Amino acid sequence: MVKTNLFVSLLERPEVTLGCRLLVGMVFILAAWPKISHPEAFARLVYNYRLLPDGAVNLVAIILPWLELVMGLAFVFGIWSRAASLVIILMMIVFIGAMGSALIRGLNVQCGCFSVQKGEGQLTWLSLLRDGGVILPALQVAWFDKGIYSLITGKQMN
Repeated sequence: MVKTNLFVSLLERPEVTLGCRLLVGMVFILAAWPKISHPEAFARLVYNYRLLPDGAVNLVAIILPWLELVMGLAFVFGIWSRAASLVIILMMIVFIGAMGSALIRGLNVQCGCFSVQKGEGQLTWLSLLRDGGVILPALQVAWFDKGIYSLITGKQMN
């Protein structure tokens, strides 16, 4: 029982939340940049998953990277980070579902997570584990963030 309380007390620390926010925020910012820079290449990657109607591919390829960037910045700066964590968790669940579907259907596609260059970042089962690992720190923020070290609240530890 004491070990559980110690674990929870560690998770509740604002420094842990800040670390989780910075980690996930930077992952999302780094993932968004190549997609924003090369929307046509990202659209091809989205199309290759064969999950969306053709008419939705370009819209998703344009909106999704900007959403990733905004959520990443929200995490880094602590702006509405609890709400952003829920959006990030939902996005990760959708990404994992899309990747799992592609793997189960035997599609030979690029992940499209951090690169849109042809031949880079081939989708594997490890890609699913990596993306699942992003959910854990986002859950910590959703559960324990108290607005400390936030650009909006300006709260800091005493």
